[in-house]
Amino acid sequence: MLSFPHSRTRKQRIGALVTGDKKKSDELARRYRLDPSSRYSYEDYDKCLKSGKVDAVYIGLPNHMHCDYTVRAAKAGYMSSAKNRWLRMSENANA
Repeated sequence: MLSFPHSRTRKQRIGALVTGDKKKSDELARRYRLDPSSRYSYEDYDKCLKSGKVDAVYIGLPNHMHCDYTVRAAKAGYMSSAKNRWLRMSENANA
């Protein structure tokens, strides 16, 4: 879940990062000055949601992963923004 062009404002910052790519995680953690404990793998996504480090979730995943991660964020009580409109796809309409 990457690509945060809005995070450089004074009111918003990245609280945590979830990715399956160690190299990308290291690069983004350096760029956004993230503490190592604020980086999570996809397997630890629910742990991230329970960590209290985030107020909202931006989901920038491949299409086939959007529904699952968006629904999990919503069930955990988070507002989320996804880069694709997965709800328009009929197979996800009842998620």
